[in-house]
Amino acid sequence: MSVIAKPKNSILLLGLVLIGLSLFSACSGPLIKNVPEPFHDISQVNLTAVHFFRPEYEVAEQDDFTHQDRKRDCQSPEQLWAPLLKNTTKIEKCLSQLKPGEIFFRFQKKAQMELQYEERGSSDHPCLKEFLSVIPLPREIYFLGRASSSLDQDVFAVSFNSKDEALVDFPFLTPSPRVSVRVPLSRELRNDADLTLWLKTLVFSLFWNEKRIRASYVPEFEAKACFRSDSLFQDKKSGRLPGVFWP
Repeated sequence: MSVIAKPKNSILLLGLVLIGLSLFSACSGPLIKNVPEPFHDISQVNLTAVHFFRPEYEVAEQDDFTHQDRKRDCQSPEQLWAPLLKNTTKIEKCLSQLKPGEIFFRFQKKAQMELQYEERGSSDHPCLKEFLSVIPLPREIYFLGRASSSLDQDVFAVSFNSKDEALVDFPFLTPSPRVSVRVPLSRELRNDADLTLWLKTLVFSLFWNEKRIRASYVPEFEAKACFRSDSLFQDKKSGRLPGVFWP
């Protein structure tokens, strides 16, 4: 009888295994589909939730900025652009004095990248070279944004690569060589917050292509690490705190 019982137990065990596998497949399928895609087309950027990463060292690997074990010392745009914000009133006065038209800033690829004002010759106003000759750029940009296919906000990132012509994460996409600004501005730069928002639009304009920004999805642990100094980050992400969206 014991010999006959073993096959019955084996059949029962096999049946339980098959049932378990079918249940696992049924549960895991939707979970896999819910995992965010690594790259997204971003149609809107929340300018109130932007942080920068500007390390002193060169890029080490292609996916350098996604490593969990790397120390994440992000800074706010206000920290990076503190020297410019000291002259907010003078910059506003300068831009308001310019004749209607366009001014240009050219992207400069360096270890510490920057936008440089493109001189126009005799028509230049001295204040442009005095206050906006150089705008420091981060190497990595983390931001809340909306993918083209979603109304929810998530954290995404774009990154420059100082070693070659391509971005770190998108070899097929390069930043624009320059951005243009039409003056007079449509909005007066009344305070540091206005100037910071305007400077952010210059930076994101480098990546804007055909009504989108191609960006990497940032895992939650990276997002928390980068925005840990922003006490209002969760309110911004959930929409409880209204955002300022660009474009």
